Amino acid sequence: MNTRTSVALSIACILLAAACKDNKTASNTPGNTKDSLSAVVDSAILKQRTGFTTSAAAASETLVDTSFSQFAFVTHNKYIILSASPDTGWAKGDPYPTTGTNPSVQAAITDINTSALPANYAALLNKPFKVGGRAGKLYTATITNFKLLAIVIPPFGQVQTWNSLPSDAASNKSKARDIRNEGALYLVATFTMDSLSASDELYFAVPATRPIPSFFPFAEKTTATAYKSSIEPLLSKTAAYTTVQKEFETASQKGPWWQGEDGVEEVQAFSMNDQKAYVTICHQGGNACSSNEFFAERFSIWEVPKNTPPHMLYMKDGYYSLLLAVDIDADNIPELLVNSGFGKTELLKFTNGQWTEYYTWIIPYLDCPC
Repeated sequence: MNTRTSVALSIACILLAAACKDNKTASNTPGNTKDSLSAVVDSAILKQRTGFTTSAAAASETLVDTSFSQFAFVTHNKYIILSASPDTGWAKGDPYPTTGTNPSVQAAITDINTSALPANYAALLNKPFKVGGRAGKLYTATITNFKLLAIVIPPFGQVQTWNSLPSDAASNKSKARDIRNEGALYLVATFTMDSLSASDELYFAVPATRPIPSFFPFAEKTTATAYKSSIEPLLSKTAAYTTVQKEFETASQKGPWWQGEDGVEEVQAFSMNDQKAYVTICHQGGNACSSNEFFAERFSIWEVPKNTPPHMLYMKDGYYSLLLAVDIDADNIPELLVNSGFGKTELLKFTNGQWTEYYTWIIPYLDCPC
C-alpha cells in the first residue's frame, strides 16, 4: 500500500461512516443500506471481488466450482466452502444468523433443497474429508448436509444497529436478510467430525481420497530471529525495498523503513528437514490511517538451505500473516496459508516454476480499517 492508498483509505472511512450514520434508521428495514454502502465501497479501494478461485480463473474472472476435489477452505469450524457461485434457487426458506470464531465476521445460513443441487455437489453427501488447521492436526469429517452461507465484515455502525434490536425471531430474520444482501454468498457443506481440540481452529479440507497432508510446525521465536538476521541485509537490497526506503527518507525519516513510526515486523520459520528452512517476513512502516505521508507493507518468502546463503522465493505488497505451512498434495513442497487481516485468505502454492496465490477466498470487508 502506498501513500495514495493511505489517503484513499482515510477518505473511504469517512464516507463509510457518513453512510452508516445516514442509514442508521433505514437499516432497520432489511436491505436498505446495501445501495448506499455499495456506492461508497465501489468508489473506494475497499471493494474486493468475492470468490473461491484458482489462479487461472482469477485472470478470466470465472469462478471455479470443482476446486473442492483438491482443496477447500473451512470457516466457522463447521462449513466446508464448495462454491462461490451458488444458485439462489437452491435455497429453501429464509436465512438465519450463525456464529463463528471471529466476532468481526457476520454470517447467515439458508437451508437448501438438496434435490435441486447439481450432481457434483449432491454426490458429496456422506463422503469423508480430512480437515485441519492451526494445531497441525488432521481430523476425519463426513459431509452431512449443504447450506448457503452469506458472510461479510460489516461497518461498525451496522453492527451497532443490529445489537440495538431486541433478541427475537423477527430481529434475527431482519439481521440475516441484511447479511444476505450485503455479503458474499457461498455454497457450503456441513459435517460431523472427531472432537475438535479446544485450542484448534479449522482452516482447510481435502477429500479423504487425496494424499494425506503433512504439517510443518513453526520454529521457536529465537530460531526465526536468527534466520531473520541473515535475511534482512539481503531483503533491504531488493528493488522493492530500496524503492520504499527512498520514499521513507523523502518523508524525512531515518533508519530501515519498517523500524520507523508504527513499524511492525512479523517473522515465522519452519523446516522441511535438517537441510532446508523456509522463512516468511512481513514488514509494515507508517500508519495508513494517520496524516503521515509514508506507509508501506511487504511480505516475502525465503528459502534458507543449510550452509548456503538465503534466497528469496516470493514477494508481494501487503501485510500477510502466515497461518499454516502444510504439504497439501504430497509433492514435498509446502503450501502456505496466509491471511491479510481484511477478510482475504490465500493458499500460496509453488506451481509452474513460481509461487502464486492458487486458492483465494474473500469475506467482503465493508468496515473502516482505521
